[in-house]
Amino acid sequence: MWGVLRHPSRFITPGGKFDGDLDIAAIEAGGSRRVSCFLRGTFDGLPRKLKQGTLVLSEGDVSWKPYWDLRKTSVDIRAEYRFVSTRDADEREPRVKRGGKAHGVVAVPSFSVVSCSSDDGTVDFVVPAVDEALVVRYFKDRLIS
Repeated sequence: MWGVLRHPSRFITPGGKFDGDLDIAAIEAGGSRRVSCFLRGTFDGLPRKLKQGTLVLSEGDVSWKPYWDLRKTSVDIRAEYRFVSTRDADEREPRVKRGGKAHGVVAVPSFSVVSCSSDDGTVDFVVPAVDEALVVRYFKDRLIS
């Protein structure tokens, strides 16, 4: 919200992509980053259907917390994957915005799907396209062989 007030043009034009270097450096320095994220996965403890929440990336661990849950308990996400892939959100992600402009004026963000796979299953992180580079780089830096 403050970013839009400081830069009103963001109300009309969507944010651009960035490489996430500063965010990765902050995480490696002991900080964390929060990303709006729909989540689904095949592992126990993860929602099987998309659920909206916040992904928290930090040096030691990854967690996700649902927005609309009375208990609002954090779910620890396994960060050891063999493969990371991306694609644009499509009809497989119902209720997720596809980008563009609402009423021909207001910028609507687009979302990307970052899929992380291991021998045991897959987790899909559906994040705003502007945060895709950060999430991909975070998990690619932690791939296991």
